[in-house]
Amino acid sequence: MFANVCALAVLTAGCGAQQGPVSPIRGSGGDDLVQLTQELLDAIAPGKREVWDRYLAPKALYTDENGKTFTREEFLNELKPLPPYAHGSLRIKKSTVRMSSDHAVIVHEDEETEEIFGQKIVTGFVITDTWRIRQNRWELLASSVVGVSFDPVVAKLPSARLDAFAGDYAVSNATIGIKREGDHLSLVREGKPAVPLFAEGDGIFFVRGSSDRWVFMPDDAGAIAELRQRRRGTDVVWKKAKR
Repeated sequence: MFANVCALAVLTAGCGAQQGPVSPIRGSGGDDLVQLTQELLDAIAPGKREVWDRYLAPKALYTDENGKTFTREEFLNELKPLPPYAHGSLRIKKSTVRMSSDHAVIVHEDEETEEIFGQKIVTGFVITDTWRIRQNRWELLASSVVGVSFDPVVAKLPSARLDAFAGDYAVSNATIGIKREGDHLSLVREGKPAVPLFAEGDGIFFVRGSSDRWVFMPDDAGAIAELRQRRRGTDVVWKKAKR
């Protein structure tokens, strides 16, 4: 249930409409448009639908971080305040504006801070909004969200468990090696520097700064048989070589 709330919070991050007065952009860098965007972000947690309704173009499209695209009507129908157990806010950390005579594109890097059942969660997004001036008013034509990946907390696994993952793994005519380096693993490819792999859980490893996961799969007897390079839910399967 909360995942839907989080998705909704992100989804609302770039809305705008066509009905209300709009201040002209006075700064050459589009400072007023950045302020307007922050105003929209501030209205997300309380679910102030009227703010987005005022600026969203009639045929606007919104694509969330999961790749789902919403029409204006679909988007507005999803807007609701956060539930009582959740509190959150979004703020612009960095923005870039490109403007023409009647259009503007703003790319903003946002930090979302939420408190869920008393636990603090911080996430990030990069949102690209396309605006135009119509009848002396700003309206949002399109918005697209990209989620920013954060490295998880590193899990501590015993050395003996890490040793169980070590070995050579092959697919087609390619081979990679996995070896233990102290409290973590390293992925070794011929002619390339070793890549550290850190445990997220038992059998699940990550590379710092990447959303990919490296998942070790056991056979029916419990011995490690495969290494799956998982990217956005799709696996490349490497078979462990028998010694």
